[in-house]
Amino acid sequence: MPKPKKIAVVGAGWAGTASALFMHNQGHRVTVFESARLLGGRARGVLDDTFGMIDNGQHLMLGAYQETLKLIAQLNPGIPEKQLLTREPLYLISASGDMHLKATQFLPAPLNTLIGLMTATGISWPDKFSMVRLMAGLIMSKPIHPHATQDITVLNWLREKKQSALVIQKIWQPLCLAMLNTPVEAACAQLFQNVLRDSLGSSMAGATDLVLPRTDLSTLAPQRLVGLLDCRLGHTVREIACLDHSIEIDGEPFDGCIIAAPPYNTLRLVKDSLKQTTTHATLVHQLSQFTYAPITTCYMRLSQPFDLPAPMLMLNELPNMGHIGQWVFQRQSQADDGMRNPSCDLAVIISDSSGLLKESDALVQALHQQIATQLIQRQDYAIHPLPGLQAFRVITEKRATFVAQPGLKRPSNFTDDARLMLAGDWTDTGYPAVIEGAVRSGLKAARGLFSF
Repeated sequence: MPKPKKIAVVGAGWAGTASALFMHNQGHRVTVFESARLLGGRARGVLDDTFGMIDNGQHLMLGAYQETLKLIAQLNPGIPEKQLLTREPLYLISASGDMHLKATQFLPAPLNTLIGLMTATGISWPDKFSMVRLMAGLIMSKPIHPHATQDITVLNWLREKKQSALVIQKIWQPLCLAMLNTPVEAACAQLFQNVLRDSLGSSMAGATDLVLPRTDLSTLAPQRLVGLLDCRLGHTVREIACLDHSIEIDGEPFDGCIIAAPPYNTLRLVKDSLKQTTTHATLVHQLSQFTYAPITTCYMRLSQPFDLPAPMLMLNELPNMGHIGQWVFQRQSQADDGMRNPSCDLAVIISDSSGLLKESDALVQALHQQIATQLIQRQDYAIHPLPGLQAFRVITEKRATFVAQPGLKRPSNFTDDARLMLAGDWTDTGYPAVIEGAVRSGLKAARGLFSF
């Protein structure tokens, strides 16, 4: 067997976690450097006096996130998935009840999705056929090379595919914001197609499932590296030096290093670390081209338990009234038998929240009114009025994702020095800034480093 190497991983988000665990499992001595006191990066837990451990933003995963689910299982050995995650068959249900789409459980994928589109309510038959044609075309077509560049927006692609304005507004725009955190008029169509093909268009059983963590994301995976590896929490790496016989991290020698930090921190670390070649200049340029979009999550505690019609509901936006929430989730405990129990806590998501109201009180009151108003509009069954607000917490992750615009040239995992690799959802994964992209990037970087 090859001699174990001393490896540094800079950054302990989901990409760094995947890299570190892979290298550890290969028998290497891994040291993780993390500037924060809690692992998880931009998908981490936050301790709140009222709500306890919550996430820095409400996250939703898909059953198609195979590498993410494997990572969670590896870091939670012997714990059944149902104790860690809640799975729901794919559905899109509006709070007002004017739209209902659910994948059937009685047919194999991807037929279950196509039938779900055809049986959706609140959508005309011509629109249903147009959505089925679009998805069937994606399923039947040869996938675009994941690292190719496609200079077309989601909106223009949807118009080419004859999607009506109503379907774009009701279906594709919410999905695009949820997946790319970028509106359809600015988002890259190729990235959107890649996610749709791997999820809604996948033939893998359970690929379309909605997967919700039952605990905060740090506890779910990254924080479990503590005690398993040498984790240097609260250590901001200042300098990486690529010397002839080692890679020095703040003066400490290592055999190899994976930088799993955001682009702006990676740029600071690599700018003067590598030889000034044309390839390095390209990398520096690529790292400087990213722009970022925030995501805001509003956690609400109601004055009494309340059961939403579904664990996740779509919200209709009316910006002139301050109704800018896009999704509402019920944060609820699960009984041992998997049954849902009413909860006092809700979480409202606002993707691409750059123009957000600054007054938290006004924002939360408007979001509470948005949910209450739309629930009252439901005609399918009687629903009690939404209870009043007891407490809230608003969290905005200012640089939650990079803006997934067409033509963005993203760096590869490799640098000019074979001992130094890059990892993160911002590398050229073929995916937008989602956890699955981060995990895949971390694994690719670790395998590349292992080969030197």
